[in-house]
Amino acid sequence: MRVGLTSEQLDATLRDRVMVDQYLDFRFRAFVVVTPKEITDRYNELYGPQRNSGRIVPTLDQVRDQIEEELRVEKVAEQIDKFVDSLREQPGTEIVILNPV
Repeated sequence: MRVGLTSEQLDATLRDRVMVDQYLDFRFRAFVVVTPKEITDRYNELYGPQRNSGRIVPTLDQVRDQIEEELRVEKVAEQIDKFVDSLREQPGTEIVILNPV
């Protein structure tokens, strides 16, 4: 007895996921800008309270890329949420949610 997806079903699912990811890159990720001020503000928010506490606190340069990526992911998620909300408001729009594999 075999359980799961056929090779064709798996190929179709993977193809769909790649297409969605490419669309997200084109529609949202390509236009997200994270400013140096946002990175510095997040750094101060996360690590400012730890200064002078006896803990080892990483420098901004050590965590800059990580903070930038976290902010980018948050902004993309926010833009996607706004996009989906705007679609819901349009009459006749049907939103289909694909089940995760």
